[in-house]
Amino acid sequence: WWWMNGLIWRGWRKALEDSDLTDLIEGDKSQTVTVQFNNNWQCGPQNMHYGKEISFHLETIEDSSSSDILLLEHSQSPRDGDGEEHRRVGTKQHSENQSLVLALARTFKLMLLRSFVFKLCNDLLAFTSPLILKAMINYTSDATQQPQWKGYFYAVMLLVVAVVQSLCLHQYFQSCITVGMRIRTTLIGAVYRKALMLSSNARKTRTVGEIVNLMSVDSQKCMELMTYVNLVWSAPLQILIALVLLWFTMGPSIFAGVGVMVLLIPVNTCVAALTEKLQTKQMTYKDSRTKLVNEILNGIKVI
Repeated sequence: WWWMNGLIWRGWRKALEDSDLTDLIEGDKSQTVTVQFNNNWQCGPQNMHYGKEISFHLETIEDSSSSDILLLEHSQSPRDGDGEEHRRVGTKQHSENQSLVLALARTFKLMLLRSFVFKLCNDLLAFTSPLILKAMINYTSDATQQPQWKGYFYAVMLLVVAVVQSLCLHQYFQSCITVGMRIRTTLIGAVYRKALMLSSNARKTRTVGEIVNLMSVDSQKCMELMTYVNLVWSAPLQILIALVLLWFTMGPSIFAGVGVMVLLIPVNTCVAALTEKLQTKQMTYKDSRTKLVNEILNGIKVI
């Protein structure tokens, strides 16, 4: 991060302006990620037929909370004899839906794979240090009968493993934050594009506040999710490796701790369900507040 020094010193001397900031790299620009997403969306398995175009639809779940699901549906545009295209924007399409998750995965697959590799290396190195430390303890307990170079080797390996693990961990977070930022940019662009394509009837069912909520709150949640999404496979892997190592160290006594973990699963499930319920209720109140503020501002504008 040495390149930040000049910007920090410049900000210490005077207030920063737009001209002082460096331009975004090409991969982080909105015009780049949205075009890539649209291309991957159109190249989906359900959009390979000629004459299919993309139309964006906001479908709200039954409670009309801000957990709105952004469904990007595709429909085939009918053509008459004159070749005129008829679009139906803002209404439900009964055609098969395209998967937003798969489209995002195709768009950012390389960065997701990069974060996967760094996370895997970090998890494996996290269990390497205890093994080296165990070997060093065994060496010191009987150092007279073992060559001296082993002690130096174990000490150097402890340092190397710690440094490499730290590098992998920070590169993992950097990759996750970057891909989360790009996903947030992509979703904001998709929602904004859909907002411009809404028909008059569809605009009556959506307020500006709800659309802004999608672009600000929901897209931010998707960005924050990317930091923890790898825990889906990383957490079971860490538990499995830890149990195997503990088995060879402590034997059957490890089942006492495993039993406590199993007994706590229902408690954690209840707490998670309650948290999700409260968050959904909170989002409903937040949407109602946004809608009310929007109506007040429109009333003030009329007056």
